[in-house]
Amino acid sequence: MTVASVMTRCVVTVEPQMPVRELVVAMAESGLSALPVVDGRGMPLGVVSEADLVLGRARWLPAHGRTAAEVIGASVRAVHVEEPVSFVARVLAGTGMRRLFVTDWDGRLVGVVSRQDLRRSCR
Repeated sequence: MTVASVMTRCVVTVEPQMPVRELVVAMAESGLSALPVVDGRGMPLGVVSEADLVLGRARWLPAHGRTAAEVIGASVRAVHVEEPVSFVARVLAGTGMRRLFVTDWDGRLVGVVSRQDLRRSCR
């Protein structure tokens, strides 16, 4: 069984020039705590998480005039679409990560695989 058979294909993404205010709205509307930032070709550039938007003790980063590119906090941790599900399970378990992004042969973002996706595949 490969990642392609269990991944979520509809990934909410943001572009580097998206204003932070819109990024926060996208997070709230999607119910996601982290969104990948992709370029115009669908190539992942990084990830913006809620943690990237908070300064110190629950003080939100001033959003005025800032873009997603300015607040990217982490590089994209990705696996190839044809990786075995067992490999992804080991990576998620070993690192404590919640999700891995999925790329195709050209490096374009094509999905995301989460712990929840793996649990569903076991049913």
